[in-house]
Amino acid sequence: MESGTLIIGVVLIVMAFLPIVVVSFHRKNKERAMLQSLTQVANQQQSIISKHEYFGDFIIGIDEQKHMIFYVKKAKEKLLEAIVNLSDMKDCSVLNVCKTIKSKDGNYTIIDRLDLSFIPREKNQAGVQFAFYHSDSNTQINEELKSAEKWSRIVKEQLKSMAAGTK
Repeated sequence: MESGTLIIGVVLIVMAFLPIVVVSFHRKNKERAMLQSLTQVANQQQSIISKHEYFGDFIIGIDEQKHMIFYVKKAKEKLLEAIVNLSDMKDCSVLNVCKTIKSKDGNYTIIDRLDLSFIPREKNQAGVQFAFYHSDSNTQINEELKSAEKWSRIVKEQLKSMAAGTK
C-alpha cells in the first residue's frame, strides 16, 4: 500500500512540474533562436554583441566597441531586423504613447506604445524607433517599460563615452 501511495505521489508531482519544465524549455529555445538571429545581424556588420536582452517577440543588443545597436523582432512569421550606428545619433529616449479611456468611473490612462527612440545628429535624417510594446500586438505589458528605460540609459552612457572619446 505504501509503495502505491508513493508512486501516485511521484506521478502527481511530475504532472505538476512537467508543464513548467516544458514552458521553460520552449522559452529557452526561442531565446536561443532569437539570440542566434541577433548574432547573425551583428556578424554581418563585423560586430560582437556585448550586452543583450530578450523579450518574447524581440531581442536587442549592443556592440560597445563599435557603438552599434542591433534589434530583431519577430512579427508573425517574419523577422524584422534593425541596426543603429550610434555615431549617427545624438540622443536616445523612451517614447511612451498613452491614451485616455473615459468611463463612468473616471478616466484611465493606459500605455498604447513604448518605443526606444533614437534622435539623429543631422536634422534631415529620420529618427529610428525600436518597438518594445504595442497594444495591438501585445496583450499585456510586463517589464517592457523598465527595459526601455534601461536601454535608453545604456545608449546615453555609450553616447556620452563616445563624446568624451573614452571608448
